[in-house]
Amino acid sequence: MSKYKTIVVDDEPAAREGLAALLQADAEVEVIGICANALEAIDLMQHTTPDILFLDIQMPEVNGFELLRSLAVAPPAVAFVTAYDQYAIAAFEHHAIDYLLKPFNNDRFRNCLAKCKSVVEQKNQGDLSEKIRQLLQEQATQKEEKLISPVTSINALNKLSIKANGKILLLDLNDIWYFEAEDYYVNIHYKSQRILIRDSIKNLEQLLAEKQFCRIHKSSLVNLQKVTELENHFNGGLIMKLQNNTELKVSKNHKQTLLERFGLG
Repeated sequence: MSKYKTIVVDDEPAAREGLAALLQADAEVEVIGICANALEAIDLMQHTTPDILFLDIQMPEVNGFELLRSLAVAPPAVAFVTAYDQYAIAAFEHHAIDYLLKPFNNDRFRNCLAKCKSVVEQKNQGDLSEKIRQLLQEQATQKEEKLISPVTSINALNKLSIKANGKILLLDLNDIWYFEAEDYYVNIHYKSQRILIRDSIKNLEQLLAEKQFCRIHKSSLVNLQKVTELENHFNGGLIMKLQNNTELKVSKNHKQTLLERFGLG
């Protein structure tokens, strides 16, 4: 069976990379394009038509609705992805199959993708009023759902196990520089690379509580073995320097905990 050709369009780097990672984890999906704006997508779709389009709505210059109106042939299945629920009705007026409201969890994403696959197969978008009813019902409960399920664990070899791009990666804790939150994703700065996962800093902080990691900011969790220097900052916090000369901010709220970890409190 041929794969479902899919394009992702979102002006937020973490959002489009995260969506692409989720899609690439599905063996039935082929991601044929990852676009940073609507103009890139329009240019791409002059040469190819995807089966499924995951499309942000609010983007600079040309928004998602304008993108669809500009296409000679619209993809069979369109799923809007946005942080703004006021676009819900308009999305379905543009024949959307589904509407993912950021932040969404993995189950919600898989449900959306399944709908898109079904429409591609059936070439039938169903009754619009029923879709809107289902959408409003889903939105009522979606905000109460947990953003993600934990996807990480620590094994006996002191390695962090993560699911990324359809694989299980085993990362040596000593080679992790720090974790950096970005929207509802986390960047793992590992050796000389950056790995993006759908997880939360809070979950990672709890997971690594007994290890050499310390929360230094609402968006940062750092490997203390990589720290070489601390300097007072005018705002009451600290500036931390790592072995690779990366500088990170230590917030005032996390300063005391960090100093105590170093025996300086």
